[in-house]
Amino acid sequence: MSLTIKNEGSICLESKQTIILDPKEKVAFTTGDVYLFTHLSTDLLRILADKRRKNLVYLPQMLLKQLQKLVQAGFIRPLNFRKIKCYPYNYPVQISDLWVTAFPSDDGLNGAVSLLLEHEGKALGYTGRFITRGAHKKRIKKWKKAFQTAKLDLLLLDSAALQTSEVFVSNTKRFKRFLTDLSPTDLPALKLSKLAPEEILEYQEIAKQAGRTLLLAPDLAILAKLLFPFDDFTAITSTNLKLAEEKPEKFIMQAEMTKQATVVYNKDSIKDIDVIAADQSESELKEVVHVIAPAQCLSYGEKTLEGIEPLTKAVSFS
Repeated sequence: MSLTIKNEGSICLESKQTIILDPKEKVAFTTGDVYLFTHLSTDLLRILADKRRKNLVYLPQMLLKQLQKLVQAGFIRPLNFRKIKCYPYNYPVQISDLWVTAFPSDDGLNGAVSLLLEHEGKALGYTGRFITRGAHKKRIKKWKKAFQTAKLDLLLLDSAALQTSEVFVSNTKRFKRFLTDLSPTDLPALKLSKLAPEEILEYQEIAKQAGRTLLLAPDLAILAKLLFPFDDFTAITSTNLKLAEEKPEKFIMQAEMTKQATVVYNKDSIKDIDVIAADQSESELKEVVHVIAPAQCLSYGEKTLEGIEPLTKAVSFS
């Protein structure tokens, strides 16, 4: 049976059954379609919040755990967890007439995967949303190697994070520079999101390297501990809050948790889970394609890359 790949607002794989990769909430699909999600998005949250949903949904295991903890702690509205299955990591599972292998990835949030899709001797790679300069570079390296070994007939490359600036400075470097530029009396603060727990780990590690303690809102500290049980997090108390105000050079605050004036690092950033991932340069994305060396590469997303065609027409494999 042939396999057809289309871009109809989301990537659709049509064969024995229609499989939708990271479906958009506003795109109409039938109840028999299977949804494969690779990362956290507002579309995912809205689709899972629909109590009438009948579609089978596949999620990364870490992402499902995070959503369950968020609902349990009351951070987000209740979700419909019926008809949900998890991908096993690094092991193929049959979904309809496709074999799907999910590889842990990194999109700056938590739980992202990239997918290897195999159908009757043809191999497709779907990168999903990813960043190359995050906390989990080894994950990116592993799925690139797996894609290379599979000798892909087609690589579907996410170009949504492409940025055109010639000078790219990672968030880690920007934050370290921010701390270095503070005066001894400045009390630094961060805007943090319950939907981006990986950021908490990143900022906490930088704080430790700088000899500082990151103070979190009690509920966010509890959530972080639930998701990352092997790490320790410090919740704000009246005692350490007073100490932070007296010795600002030893602490970093979660923003809006103290009446004392603070210097907020990311005061102008928009905490949107659809744009929170770091930007990538065109050369970085092309390096990914070069390493994987697919027979064909097509991009999807709003942005285009020079020399790589966007998926605008249907592609079929017999």
